[in-house]
Amino acid sequence: MKIIYTPLDELVIHSLAEYSLRDMARLASQGCELGELGRELLWANGMVIDYSPLTSTDTADRELIENNRVHWRSLVWARMPEYKPILDFGEGVKIPILDVSSDPIFNGITRWIEEKQLDE
Repeated sequence: MKIIYTPLDELVIHSLAEYSLRDMARLASQGCELGELGRELLWANGMVIDYSPLTSTDTADRELIENNRVHWRSLVWARMPEYKPILDFGEGVKIPILDVSSDPIFNGITRWIEEKQLDE
């Protein structure tokens, strides 16, 4: 059996927004009851991120297969200099944080955001 690893050539982000860390936690806890865990957020290079990919369609699948390109509907992020496995603002819902700093895609995204911020 032959296994081929082909990293993405391109990631297209259609909407990008910076939030406060508290607002990111609130978004991740929407629909949760007190005492429950909220939706997991991702951490790399001092940032917490959350993204929404485009739904799988024939067009999106063709983009991936033919052009090695993925589209995300949105990416939201907040600064969190130190990694913590759980965010807890004392509002009754804890948010798990996954350290994805070893993932080349998320490392690239956080570096790109940082560079974009420096350019503005």
